Amino acid sequence: MNPRTVLLLVLVSLVSSRAHQCRSDQALALLQLKNDFSSMISFSPPWIPDTNCCNWDGVICDTASGFVISLDLSNHNISGEISSSLFELTSLRRLNLANNAFYGSPLPPVGFEKLGDLTYLNLSNSGFAGQIPSGISRLKKLVSLDLSTFFFEQGELNIPDLRVLIEGLSNLKELYLDGVVGEDEVNLYQKGNHASPPLFYPSRMQPTHGPLSPHHQSASTGVNLSNNSMDWCQVIAESTPGLQALSLSGCSLSGPIHESLSKLWNLSVIYLYSNNLSSEIPEFFGNFLHLNELGLSYCKLHGLFPNKMFQLKNLRVLELAGNSKLLGFLPVFPKHSPLESLDIGSTNFSGTLPESLGNLKSLKKLYLMDCHFSGLIPHSIGNLTQLVYLDLSLNGFTGAIPPLVGERGFQRLFFLTIT
Repeated sequence: MNPRTVLLLVLVSLVSSRAHQCRSDQALALLQLKNDFSSMISFSPPWIPDTNCCNWDGVICDTASGFVISLDLSNHNISGEISSSLFELTSLRRLNLANNAFYGSPLPPVGFEKLGDLTYLNLSNSGFAGQIPSGISRLKKLVSLDLSTFFFEQGELNIPDLRVLIEGLSNLKELYLDGVVGEDEVNLYQKGNHASPPLFYPSRMQPTHGPLSPHHQSASTGVNLSNNSMDWCQVIAESTPGLQALSLSGCSLSGPIHESLSKLWNLSVIYLYSNNLSSEIPEFFGNFLHLNELGLSYCKLHGLFPNKMFQLKNLRVLELAGNSKLLGFLPVFPKHSPLESLDIGSTNFSGTLPESLGNLKSLKKLYLMDCHFSGLIPHSIGNLTQLVYLDLSLNGFTGAIPPLVGERGFQRLFFLTIT
């Protein structure tokens, strides 16, 4: 082989080997971060000094530079506090600390502004408490932000001003602030009031799904999460025009839902559970042609549900439970409907169940309990072989209960209540 060719191959091999090596300063920052945690599930592969940190559990490096660009420590039962060493990983693009056990620990009041390359930030359901650091509002490349908190009495995040948080985040596609409240408000999920969620967690609030220190006081005269509907709707519509997922459950929002929200025509996910909306569902929701998931349970909604929403071709989740004054009836369902979850329990829906209910072949959850339905339960319900949860109780049904076990059987059914 030509000596020049051999030399070239050796150089390429050396460059390739070095390209996948972690920088020493990055490894040191990671080890310091780990040492500041009080407890955690063991990492696998483990974080051991003098080994390549690009191979450590939850760590991804840029292959060319060796800088850490992704850190995923979700579901590791981590407790303690987050140290400033995290902010030495200045090339991070993705940071996920969701579903840990920080139990009331505040987020560092300064430092997040150093992570200017972040596109994904998930701090949800980890028990963080206090005020959201102002530095998060400066992460202009963010595409997904999740600060939600559902499951911790000790962890409640608050925000002095929604506008201050998101007005600079124009690239956001996903905004999850469930359980985050204004400084003087109450997290409706954690205080056991009238808006407490139902027995089964709604789709967005599953525990596997995927949140500060009061050092920053906003001088802005803008809005917080609980002010009037025009404020929070307009702030979101103006600040994040490309938004695709919006989840603000348990945020003490007031209604009605303002028409400015209709500008967000790319929305595919909307969750506003357990807010004091006290209004009708706006007709323009039926114009969200990309809508996949809609959750408006426990919002004191009233009026007539817009039936054209059942015709949305991409709708997989529709959850309206606990709105006792919400009127409606079930339509003729189209064939090949993608609907997977339909929960209208404890509403004022009435009428009979259509035979076309059997067209919902993808349905996994069907909650119609405590409504005002009457007549026969259609035999076509036996076609819903993907059902896991079925509750038809506390209605005015008559006649015999049809066979629920067809040729393939309801092998997935876990929860069943009919009478």
